[in-house]
Amino acid sequence: MKNNKDSLFDENLIEFLNEVKTNLPTNYKIPDPGVVSIILSHTQ
Repeated sequence: MKNNKDSLFDENLIEFLNEVKTNLPTNYKIPDPGVVSIILSHTQ
């Protein structure tokens, strides 16, 4: 079960990734937000 804080964080993360994606070269691959959250959970 996700609480509202988590889903809001996910929305912000996806929004951020989309914003970053528009500023990157088109051949640069952004990892899936699920992958990003796994990485973040292991690095904090």
